[in-house]
This record gives sequence, C-alpha cells and structure tokens, in this order.
Amino acid sequence: EKLLLKHDAISVSIQNDHSEIVIEPDLGETPFWTSVKLAALFKGDIDRSNLIARLTDYFNPNKFDLEYFEDRNWLEAHKKNLKPIIFGNKLCIYPSWISPPENIPFLLTIDPGLAFGTGEHPTTWLCLERLSEIPLYSKLIVDFGCGSGILALAALRLSASKALGIDL
Repeated sequence: EKLLLKHDAISVSIQNDHSEIVIEPDLGETPFWTSVKLAALFKGDIDRSNLIARLTDYFNPNKFDLEYFEDRNWLEAHKKNLKPIIFGNKLCIYPSWISPPENIPFLLTIDPGLAFGTGEHPTTWLCLERLSEIPLYSKLIVDFGCGSGILALAALRLSASKALGIDL
C-alpha cells in the first residue's frame, strides 16, 4: 500500500483474494492473508508506461492487471446502484431520490456520498438487523467506532431515547 501511494496512487484498497479467514490474532501479531488483491487509483494524466515499468519492478507482471476508466461524476454513478435497504421488515434506510417501500414503520433517509455509510457493510448490516429486532424505547445506545453514525441514527429512529456516536 505504501509503495503504491509513494508512486502517486490517489487511493489504495487491499482485499482478501480467496475468502481466507483470519482469526483473531494474538496480542502483538498482525496476520495477513496469503493472497491479496490490491486496487489502486491513479490520476488520468499519469505516464502509463512509466507506471507499468515501476510496478513491474516490484510485482510480477503476470500477477497484475491495469484497467482504465474514463473520468465521470463518480457520485452520480454511485447513486444509480443504490436501493432502499430493509432490516427486519421494520427499518428502511433509503436515499431521498427514491421512494421508500410502504408498510415499513421506521424510515431513515440518508443521502450517501462515496464515503458515507448506508448500512451495506456486513457488520453494519448485522447490527442494523439486530437493532430492528430489539425494543429500544427509553434506551441509550452507544455507537463506538461510529464512522458515519448510521447505527446511532437508526437507533434513534427506532425509538431509542439517546444515542452517542464516538470515533477518531
């Protein structure tokens, strides 16, 4: 990751390439998958031949692919794939440009950006699913490591009396 950023990557993501599970490590250990997929985004005006030469110095050229994307309004492109998400037939999270489904008692409108959580991440999804199943009336909810604060917002919508979101 640091190598790609050093060579002018705008962003880098690292993903598990083979659905390999990494169990909770011992204190002081930092396990990693045996095979990873790195994705890096570079500016369109970068010297592509120079970039390929620099990457082949570090990576096996048979082990990486370059894909070129035309620049576009990425926020608008992202919006096209968003749909309402329903949790436990009780809570619906949806963007304002889409009508929510009927017969869902608790609605939460969130207009996401490229980095604002909408509840689609698996752990967030499971937490939202659980929040929709338990009575929250008069409860105080703490969303620790809140990121976008979606769990705190959903808890308030689901009748929690207070919610506290904490993140660094």
